[in-house]
Amino acid sequence: MRASSAARVLVRRRPHRAVGPQPVSVANGSRAGRGSGAARCACVPAALLVFSYGAGRIVLWDLNRLTYIRTLPNRERLPVTHVAVSETLSDVATVHELRPRTRTSGDREDTDKDADADVEADADVDSDTYERDAIDKYQSLIRVHTVNGRFVGSVKVPEVVTCVCYSNAAEGASVNCVAAGLRSGEVRLYSSWELRPVRTLPPPLHAPPHAPPPLLSVAFSGDAQVLFACYSGGLLLAWEPEPHPRPAPRLVPAHALL
Repeated sequence: MRASSAARVLVRRRPHRAVGPQPVSVANGSRAGRGSGAARCACVPAALLVFSYGAGRIVLWDLNRLTYIRTLPNRERLPVTHVAVSETLSDVATVHELRPRTRTSGDREDTDKDADADVEADADVDSDTYERDAIDKYQSLIRVHTVNGRFVGSVKVPEVVTCVCYSNAAEGASVNCVAAGLRSGEVRLYSSWELRPVRTLPPPLHAPPHAPPPLLSVAFSGDAQVLFACYSGGLLLAWEPEPHPRPAPRLVPAHALL
């Protein structure tokens, strides 16, 4: 899966009886605007592909039909750095830089009705006031929208968010989390329903205080009981809930499984 500067998404599917991946369709993003892809996330259980373009546009694609669905609201066209999709709710979490994007002469005017309806679809005075308040004290903003474009909530983060993911526990029996990895090495957990802070996981104990390793990626295990974090330098950590319901996960290099 890749995108070009003309906002075309190429999807390759590996067939059962073929030597390599074969292109099956090309989704044209002419309605979604132009620009290089800044962030992307594919969620197979939700059959959803989220693509963010350089103009601050957040576009949803149907993975089954390879067709355009809609453009999510993005007040003030804040730059998008990371996206994540909930496997259980199909909600979309986007991470933004807390600075308005500067338009250039080469920007294409939006003609898509979904894109022009950002204000109507995302009209929430309280959230807008919260996001604008004291933005000089924060570096990142996390927003969550439903797959239908309805605004769920937002939370400001005082540090740069370097990665984000959703947990995938069964809804009704559990409340899932949005895990945000920070440049400082911390992991912050927020409730997926209203983005209420749940817990903060500190950076590695042996990390130098003056230069903690930034987080490269975070991911939950299939049963959502273990959270993995990969740091720059090759360090991999895993957290699980207490008391330990099972033996600690054994982490081995990938080549050892071959």
